[in-house]
Amino acid sequence: MQGLKLFGVMLVGTLLVFFAGQYGPIVVADKIIPKKFNNETLIGTELVENKSKAEAAAELNAAVELWKKEGTIYLEWSGELAAIDKNEFEFQIEKSVEEAIDGMGNNLMVNLPDFTFLSILEQLTGDTQINADIDLVKLKNDIEAVASNLTKEDTSFSISTYFLDSTSTDEILHEVSMQVGISIAGELEGISSITVDSSSAFSLKAWLEEAEIELSDESSSVLASLLYQLVLPTNMDILERHISKELPEWSRAGYEAAFKKDKMDFRIYNPNNHAWTIEITRLNNNLKGTVSGQPLLLSYEIIEETRESYTPKTIVQYSALLQQNQKQIKETGKSGEYVVLNRQITDSDGEIVETTLIAKDFYAPIQQIEVHSITKPTPPPNQENNNGTTPNNSNNGNNVGNNTGNNVNNNTNNNSGNNTNTGNNTGNNSGTNSGNNNTGNNGTNTGTNTGNSNSNEISGSNNSSNGNNASGNNPTYPAGK
Repeated sequence: MQGLKLFGVMLVGTLLVFFAGQYGPIVVADKIIPKKFNNETLIGTELVENKSKAEAAAELNAAVELWKKEGTIYLEWSGELAAIDKNEFEFQIEKSVEEAIDGMGNNLMVNLPDFTFLSILEQLTGDTQINADIDLVKLKNDIEAVASNLTKEDTSFSISTYFLDSTSTDEILHEVSMQVGISIAGELEGISSITVDSSSAFSLKAWLEEAEIELSDESSSVLASLLYQLVLPTNMDILERHISKELPEWSRAGYEAAFKKDKMDFRIYNPNNHAWTIEITRLNNNLKGTVSGQPLLLSYEIIEETRESYTPKTIVQYSALLQQNQKQIKETGKSGEYVVLNRQITDSDGEIVETTLIAKDFYAPIQQIEVHSITKPTPPPNQENNNGTTPNNSNNGNNVGNNTGNNVNNNTNNNSGNNTNTGNNTGNNSGTNSGNNNTGNNGTNTGTNTGNSNSNEISGSNNSSNGNNASGNNPTYPAGK
């Protein structure tokens, strides 16, 4: 009996020694030397092979802190962006490490609190009921996936792409009408719809080439101006725009976009995460354009800060080919203009968010050029060999001298004043003299008149004065006649 008990004790002891030798090192290793992950084990995007759980957790914490400093996660609505603070994400690193499976990829568990998520949505859209219109679960999961992968690049999520089907409808954002020539309207007849893709640039030149549409530069400029006017009160960016040297008849200063093949293009950029559609219709020479897309969060308005006009000058040229007093307009003048346009952005409360310069256009005035006939110059008075009418002279003074000359005139003179004429007047006087001659107070006329006076007719009131009037020797007319 005692032998049997001794045998049992020895058997149990032997088994204990055996199991201790077989499994003891494993238990000790687990307690003293931590287990390491096998090859190709991932948690998130971090490779944790040959690392213990503690080492893996430390490495993940460092990776998360680095991720918070690099790149940004945005929510986008109608071209406006709102950044999500990365510190708001709650990473469950310990749980991720404990549940990680060796030799395969594992998720880095992370959560964006619902309160933070919904607050950003409502603040960005200005709509407290926005959560009823979009797929919140999908949007939140997609955002958390970026955080779980520790994506370092900037990432943007457009809210409009998460709208439920019943609410994802476009609306007309702006419309414009233009009056153009009937020939231009005819050229644009075949253009009815243009699509501006989301988050991409649009080039009118490239679009015309791709559509294999041939237009004149003027018709292309009309189309460019129509597109330009349509996107002015939106969040579209104007990348390239030109104006003409002279403002076309079909446009207003500040609203023209000139186009020249291989020289001038018109380009815009759509910052939204949804495409916009431009529709063009024609009625006779009237063009109507509309732009449609998702509704914009903010309001955009074009403000004319400055509009000035400059009157043209007139340049006069002379030509001997025109008859006297004729005038021709060689080039019609046109007023110049200067205009400054700003885009004013306001929020739903009417508060101005931003004001940006859109256009600063100047069109120089075109000077008017006139061609006039060459006019004969009028000779000055009292010049020899004059044929004309002399003005009325009122002279107070003494005229002393010898006057010799040939005077052939029709002279009408009123001589009024105190005149003293002393001298010898010699000449041939031929003409018709009429008027009041020698009318004065206390006038003394002394002289010798010699000449041929046979062809003179004298009419009027003569020698009416208070004083001594003496007449010289005149063989034809007696004194006092």
